[in-house]
Amino acid sequence: MIIDPDLNREILFGWVDRSDIASKDYLEDEKLKYDAYPADNESVNLIKKAFLADKNLHILVVFATWCGDSKMHVPDFFKIADLAQIEKVKYLAVNRKKNAGDIDMSKMDIQRVPTFIIYRGDMEIGRIIESPEYTIENDLVKIISE
Repeated sequence: MIIDPDLNREILFGWVDRSDIASKDYLEDEKLKYDAYPADNESVNLIKKAFLADKNLHILVVFATWCGDSKMHVPDFFKIADLAQIEKVKYLAVNRKKNAGDIDMSKMDIQRVPTFIIYRGDMEIGRIIESPEYTIENDLVKIISE
């Protein structure tokens, strides 16, 4: 956590755990959004099967606690990750300049947040930038199926 001088308030910064994100209401109404999100069960099952079959799949979520789109889409991702039992997820919180201190983000090419980067091993296979085209789960299915 740091105090963002541009916002004059506390934000998460750097590598964080999911519990850190929910700990201080960084994502407003996260629990309400999580509970209300109407997950597409067919897509969730496809994601679950893909992650069980391919142990090299993992996701990096680059987000910001000050960002409206992060507040909107990260709780939806939490629900999909839980339902699909995705365990290999890392969370990186950035400031308004889209950096995270000493963490080298040069290869990530983060222009907007949230950015969900899906990897197979060390290779990026796709990303969802700012908002999904359709839904988080449908976009994930499209990415992992290609």
